[in-house]
Amino acid sequence: MAEPSSAESPRAVLRKLWDELTDAVDARYARVYNTAHEYELDEAILHKRLGMGIVHEVSDSGTMRVLFRTGFEELEMGIPSDDEA
Repeated sequence: MAEPSSAESPRAVLRKLWDELTDAVDARYARVYNTAHEYELDEAILHKRLGMGIVHEVSDSGTMRVLFRTGFEELEMGIPSDDEA
């Protein structure tokens, strides 16, 4: 990954990262986001409102940080559904 220049805006840096991470991803194979599922680092997901995203960080506390075209979002994961509780 190329180092960002000091002249690049944060939005431009995020867009460049998004382009690099999604360049070889086929959205047809991304998993549909569901709070009950567990996700892995670098996994492609599909969110009904935010679109395709790439899992950037996974925490032990049941959250993940996902890069979408519009920027990073923190999402919950591994939450048992009512059917499993």
